[in-house]
Amino acid sequence: MLSKLKAHGIPGHVLFWIGEWLNKKQQSCFIGCVSDWLYHVISGVPQRAILGPVLFLIFINDIDKGVINKLLKFADDTKLIGVVSNETEIEQLRSDLQTLYNCSVDRQMMFNTDKCKSLHFGNKNVKSVYLLGDKSIRADEEEKDIGVIIHQSLKSTNQCVTPAKSANKPLGMISRIFMNKDTRIMLKLYQSVVRAKLDYCVQAWRPYLKKDIEMLEEVQKRSTRLMFRDKNDDERLQKSGLTTLETRRLCGDLIEMFKIFKGFNDINYQKIFSLSSTQLRGHGFKLYRKCLDIWWFGVAVTCWSMQLLYIEPG
Repeated sequence: MLSKLKAHGIPGHVLFWIGEWLNKKQQSCFIGCVSDWLYHVISGVPQRAILGPVLFLIFINDIDKGVINKLLKFADDTKLIGVVSNETEIEQLRSDLQTLYNCSVDRQMMFNTDKCKSLHFGNKNVKSVYLLGDKSIRADEEEKDIGVIIHQSLKSTNQCVTPAKSANKPLGMISRIFMNKDTRIMLKLYQSVVRAKLDYCVQAWRPYLKKDIEMLEEVQKRSTRLMFRDKNDDERLQKSGLTTLETRRLCGDLIEMFKIFKGFNDINYQKIFSLSSTQLRGHGFKLYRKCLDIWWFGVAVTCWSMQLLYIEPG
């Protein structure tokens, strides 16, 4: 760790202070309660300290050195993504896994193979077996990534079920606890407690199947029934000042596209869309999908075979 800090240009007294902090005895303090002193702390991330996670990120920041395929890092989670449409690409992905394994051995911070997963995308995927060290990575159909369920079919049905159930729980609690069903109170509770669960990371898993859209809309309909019992669905939305969740998602997409084209976001739209070049009536901002790639979390899922490997630390 100290050699890495020195290579990053952290010199003198700061480097010495961090070395003393890491090598000496340590203790934890939480709400006035102090633990016993811990001696001979030889590894691990110091807990409840701002410096601890920073040092950890510096320690693992170069694990992608020598890796050919795309590597995504978020805190202590690592995702390796690669196209596997032929035997050469499969072997390249296996080589990248071996590079990551060797890196973990050098740093004496092994990956937990039991927590690692492999997701096979594409109808023509041969579903090869991948090894991390001498242990195989188990294949699975889905994985929860930062609260979002990613299925190997890239359909969002399972993800829609989860927030719908999660939102119905506080909604039922609100219905039982609050005797006063004042519109203003119910609306604030719905927007802050219930709808927040339906909107979480919806940009990544926005539903497109009618049954999934209706599943989420039913949660909002149940909420508006607490405010207006003698109205139909459209009247309840109008009286409460709400829109359908699908309209809300569409507005969010339009606002995001406006930011992209006006340069408020650092995204090159030409990689995803092309503009209309027709001289007919209308405006010049009609969008056409440039390719058949599927974009998920900013990663292009190309052709018919792709591999996503979740690698968990020990």
